[in-house]
Amino acid sequence: MMAITPPSFPRNGRQNSPGTFDVKTHSTNNTNTENVPKMNLDRQNWKSSKLQTQVVSFANGIHLVPAAKIQPLQINWIWKSWIAAGKFHLLAGAPGTGKTTLAMQLVAAISNGGFDRCLWPDNSQTPGGNVIIWSGEDGIEDTIIPRLIAAGANLNNVHIIRGTVEHGRSRGFDFMSDLQKLINKIEEIGGVIMIVIDSIVQIVAGDSNKNSDVRKALAPLIELGEKYRCAILGITHVNKNSSGKAALDRVTGSLAYGAAARIVLFTTKVQSGSEDDAPGRCVLVRAKSNIGPDDGGFEYQIQSASFQSQGQTFHSSKVVWNTTPLQGSAKDIIRWAETGSVPESSSAVELAGRFLLEHLAGGGLSFTAIEQLAQAACVPMSAIKRAKAVLGIRSQKQRDSGQANPPNFWFLPEATNGQISIGNEASPFGVASYAPARMGVPQDSTILPSSIHPFAPTASVATVDPLASVASVAPVNQGTERQLDEALLHFCSQECRKQIYSTTYDSDDDKQDAIFKIIKSVLNDYVDDGSDDNPLIDQYQIELEKIDWNFGNF
Repeated sequence: MMAITPPSFPRNGRQNSPGTFDVKTHSTNNTNTENVPKMNLDRQNWKSSKLQTQVVSFANGIHLVPAAKIQPLQINWIWKSWIAAGKFHLLAGAPGTGKTTLAMQLVAAISNGGFDRCLWPDNSQTPGGNVIIWSGEDGIEDTIIPRLIAAGANLNNVHIIRGTVEHGRSRGFDFMSDLQKLINKIEEIGGVIMIVIDSIVQIVAGDSNKNSDVRKALAPLIELGEKYRCAILGITHVNKNSSGKAALDRVTGSLAYGAAARIVLFTTKVQSGSEDDAPGRCVLVRAKSNIGPDDGGFEYQIQSASFQSQGQTFHSSKVVWNTTPLQGSAKDIIRWAETGSVPESSSAVELAGRFLLEHLAGGGLSFTAIEQLAQAACVPMSAIKRAKAVLGIRSQKQRDSGQANPPNFWFLPEATNGQISIGNEASPFGVASYAPARMGVPQDSTILPSSIHPFAPTASVATVDPLASVASVAPVNQGTERQLDEALLHFCSQECRKQIYSTTYDSDDDKQDAIFKIIKSVLNDYVDDGSDDNPLIDQYQIELEKIDWNFGNF
């Protein structure tokens, strides 16, 4: 019986004529096969021939696997929803947002992580392991190492690429030519959780603005991360004068950077225009995530840090997180940070209507008071004015105030029934109690949970079901059984924050004493109603003293 070989390929590398296959027989006793007849089968006959089942193919081809044979895998999160093992991440941001400092803070968290170590800003558990850093922008000794020390990194778990040794000589590290050497080191070190590359454009040998060149350069890097289950974090810049564009469109270079990354982290400065804002405030958001949520974010500060080493004082910088998460889409948080504006929609007007009904339910309020409360509750005044017109709220100057310029008070119409029309629909504002919105977040028409401002330095905030009913908030000056006004509490916390962060303190004890005096002063200014016995002041003081004010200046 004849054994059939696969199609033959000549040594010159060219395949036989596309119309026929040359099939030879082989003898098991190595006898001369010169006189053995050859079989020429065209493609159709080859396909239908029973001999096909006896052919074992050794030619190159596509590797197809039935999906039923592929087992699903869970995403292994290093930082839940932010950094994933085996995935390529991009960190982009404008100058001054501390991208490298932020990356060193992430490195420090991993280097110190391990069982029951919760070092991420959302207080989630941090895995411990090794990190590799390749920096082509900042000096290692005078910038990278001081920032790692300032961040509290375990330097034994952080490995810096200083170059490549070849034939006894040192040269600069080249990703493409030194990839195998890097793989050898990863295997030698073991437990590498993340590789940081600053800047990511240095791995591209060709044109960093050309999609094909960028994708070609990123492919082996992405494959490296997938094989060794380590996150790749590439740092890059944003284009100049790109404010207002979509975050991904602002990334410097080819769009392939953002397209290849599974998660794109984006940083920008908070430009609120207030002189007493804490310095160096920035926000971190996810401009893109293909493997998890892309909303929400965190605020952080870039603060100076000093430490002693070998008898010398070194000055560097570090990231201090505000652990209260930001809520809303990345687009809205970026817009808030860069312009201070909050997206306005029909739901924003509806929210403003709830606000006015709640605060005017016990009587009129001056426009100044409404403006302050709205600012504290992060309700835009443009929405307040639109809701005022829809509700038919009347304004009236208090002529008997004795002031040269009498204040203007707002009053609910005599019969509103808590109704307001948005377009062709009526929304029963009176049904739900108002709770402050979070700045930079367009809220929907569901009842909102009470919350502290996302940028206020608070203690842990319990999650509240957004569909749960919210207790009615009574005006401060109404009735004998008075409840805390969440909006006023928020406003007081903001006033305290402004005063606390506008001062530099010599020590932690000095700061704590000053905080106590500031809280008392703010409550006397905004909560004291002039009565001899006002239990609300004590209640507000208790709530304000629960706030962790350590997110500030020393």
